[in-house]
Amino acid sequence: MVTGNKHGLPKLKRPCNLAVNLPNAPVLPRGYSTLDDTDKYQAIINENGNHWRKILIIISKIMAGKDWRDYRYQSLFSGEVQWQFLSCQTTPSHQQNHKRDPLTGKVSTSAAWSLHAGKLTWLEQDFDPETSKSAQCINSQFPCYLLQQKIFSPYLDYRQLPNALTEHLHQLVKN
Repeated sequence: MVTGNKHGLPKLKRPCNLAVNLPNAPVLPRGYSTLDDTDKYQAIINENGNHWRKILIIISKIMAGKDWRDYRYQSLFSGEVQWQFLSCQTTPSHQQNHKRDPLTGKVSTSAAWSLHAGKLTWLEQDFDPETSKSAQCINSQFPCYLLQQKIFSPYLDYRQLPNALTEHLHQLVKN
C-alpha cells in the first residue's frame, strides 16, 4: 500500500473518488492559480487559517481513514478529490456537464461519491431531509444523510462531524 516519493513521504494508493461541495472557496496563495502539488497544503492553510486546516483534515480522514496524515500532503490536491464551490459557479450545477476544479484546475467529470457539506450546498441540490422520502439518516445525533451516492453532511467542522462519523463516511466512500 505504501511506496516512497520525491518528498520522502510514503505514496498512498488512491482510496476513492469524491466530489466535495462547499459554500465558499479558500483564497489561493499569491502566485498560485491552482493547487496540485503536495506543498500547497501548507500554503492554503497559511493563506486561510485554521478554519481551512480543519476542512482539509476532515476530507483527508474521509478519503484515507487512518492514513490521513500522509494523504493530506501527497494526494489531497492530486485530482482524486474534486473541489466544487457555490461561490465559484457561474451556471447552475445541473446545467454543467464538466466543472473546472478551482483548486487543482482540472476538469471535474463525475465522481463516484459526492459530499455536500453545509445546508447551502443542500439547497443547491434541492435536498431537504424533511421531505426526502428516500434519504437515509446516517447518524441520529448529527444531521448527516445518504441519498444514493450523495452524502449530505453538516459543515466540515470537528464539532459537527466527529471522528466516529468521519470514519463511517470513510467506510462508505472507500467501497
